[in-house]
Amino acid sequence: VEKKYGDVQSKCLIYVEQGYTGFSDWDDIGQEFDDKIYPVADQFIPDSISFNSDFLDIDGNDKIILIYYDVGVDQVGGMVIITDLLDEGSINAYNELNPSDAQPFIKKDVLYLNTALLSDFDKNYATIAHEFQHLVSNHLKIHQSDGGVFTQFDLWIEEGLAESAADIYCKEKDKANNFIRSKNLDVLHNSGDIANGEGFIYWNQKIENYALSYLFFQYLRIHSNLGLDFYRHIQQQEVRNYQAVENLFVDSGFLFEDLLLNTVKANN
Repeated sequence: VEKKYGDVQSKCLIYVEQGYTGFSDWDDIGQEFDDKIYPVADQFIPDSISFNSDFLDIDGNDKIILIYYDVGVDQVGGMVIITDLLDEGSINAYNELNPSDAQPFIKKDVLYLNTALLSDFDKNYATIAHEFQHLVSNHLKIHQSDGGVFTQFDLWIEEGLAESAADIYCKEKDKANNFIRSKNLDVLHNSGDIANGEGFIYWNQKIENYALSYLFFQYLRIHSNLGLDFYRHIQQQEVRNYQAVENLFVDSGFLFEDLLLNTVKANN
């Protein structure tokens, strides 16, 4: 890979697979991350934790690494790997517990971005914001864990949070043309799979799952009366299933199934 962006003052370092020519404005991409995408993460960090805490910067360089390459999977715009964030003691503990899934010691904050899919700036930036939220979420799970033992939210929660992070970024970038909102509404309005019963609690890795989890999280945010702090309250939950959402509506008397039903009613 070749380094394309990053200095002492920047919030990210960008590395690109040799020979890739899809983008050339790497300074613009780096500046967009530093100025617009990086601050979005603060909306997802519990009040009890500082944005600049050591555990949110595993290698101590105050930078996120963005690596652009062909990840070999057509449907994936980007990804993060939670074991990248483990210190040496925790990765050893993880590998002892999971010998069939042993992972190398990386100890870097990395976003892996798929050059095969990110052909335009809007999709690229939205994907960076989405994956950066996954990175922050992984840091928080490790912070709440015991050594190499950690649990992740159900996928529909993880992806609902990540799509919401992209939504916040896109709203700030262009309030009139929110890429994430437009993309998801297009899926919701035109998908035959949704009409035939595709949902999001059972995750099938379809674009419809992402669109529906996005819609549900926007409904929850609006009706929680917490504003953008809704996401922060989800992240500080230590339960990893539907109760992470339900717990925020206890005072309103809503069970999880009530929230699901009300979302369906509101969008029919």
